[in-house]
Amino acid sequence: MIVVVMTTYAPGPERAAYAPQVLDSLIKHLRTTENVRLHIADDGSYDTKYLHALAEQAERAWGTVVSISNANRKGIGGSLNQAMRAVSLMDLWLYITDDWVLTGPLDLSIPVWLLRDYGTSYVRLGPLHPNLRGYTRHHDGKWWRDLDALYGGYAFATRPFLATKHFYDEVG
Repeated sequence: MIVVVMTTYAPGPERAAYAPQVLDSLIKHLRTTENVRLHIADDGSYDTKYLHALAEQAERAWGTVVSISNANRKGIGGSLNQAMRAVSLMDLWLYITDDWVLTGPLDLSIPVWLLRDYGTSYVRLGPLHPNLRGYTRHHDGKWWRDLDALYGGYAFATRPFLATKHFYDEVG
């Protein structure tokens, strides 16, 4: 199972319009052979009606039960800490914010392989930060980039990523 953990906070109706666009893009563009489930990690939005609409849309699209947590204004860290209660040890979790729209297909087959079979615990998705140093790796027809945090840049960021529960348990 891949649990999509979407952090969200809508202080008003304008911001509440972002998350449905993100969910639409995930439903349209996310490619995986694993089951997908949404967890909405809310940080105390003004109204929860839009959260329940998101849940209904995700349940219809992916056929899995959505879970929702509320961190009551503890920020992204507090929201993620609560969300991790909804991720089992066997799940992978895809982190995304409520304002990061997927504009094209995202095939998770290599990231899932890196996590499930190769022993990696965290795979960044999407654009990289500048000034990163790393190594291009190849194994069994699959390519990826290992980042070296010792040379600066951000090896970890709150941009979209796919991770194991072990990553959260070790790093926090």
